Amino acid sequence: MQMCNSPTVTHTHALCLYSPNKSPPLTVILQKNIRTSAPLSHNSRYNTHMNTTAQLTFLSTSVADTLSLGHAIGALLHRGDLVLLAGDLGAGKTHMSKGIVAGTGSTDLVTSPTFVFINEYRAPNQLTVFHVDLYRIESATEIDSIGLADATAGSGICLIEWAERDPSLAEIPHLQLMLSHHNQTSRLIQLSSVGPRATALLHTLQQQPPLTIYRGDSV
Repeated sequence: MQMCNSPTVTHTHALCLYSPNKSPPLTVILQKNIRTSAPLSHNSRYNTHMNTTAQLTFLSTSVADTLSLGHAIGALLHRGDLVLLAGDLGAGKTHMSKGIVAGTGSTDLVTSPTFVFINEYRAPNQLTVFHVDLYRIESATEIDSIGLADATAGSGICLIEWAERDPSLAEIPHLQLMLSHHNQTSRLIQLSSVGPRATALLHTLQQQPPLTIYRGDSV
């Protein structure tokens, strides 16, 4: 595997994601270690520079926060992108998926695919969003039988809840969202990237509206 020779650039910021008529803003702790400045590209999914990484940690204090963050992420996704959602039961993975699907421009009703495994939603420009839930998967044979290979083949955007049930997914360039309970009313949402496409996506998420960047102490 060819290693990236670009120097590591480390940034630490805090971000606020503002939504109309909403207070307080979503608070974000940013920790970034970027080893590439590669632009966003549909073909970057197949790039072998797997050492490219970045991290963003968000503190969501409401369902509205989670939906708003998901919408911002969805607006940046392209055909071929893979998003893995993992973490605690009830931490908000399906709410995050709803926000992401809405951010792609789809107006389809988003429901949990727990019992059907895969839902498909229509987005503009003949784009399909595959929404997968592996919660009830117990074996590799079941994974093969539900059509996961087709959903992750790159023909659309693929969101996978309970992605930790299939460790092989970590070998594909992806954006991962790890959701956990921070306290009774808030959630921590850690975004991490594998591959230059997802890392560039996080870099773009940092810089473009509706994200406002301020420098200060971590929360």
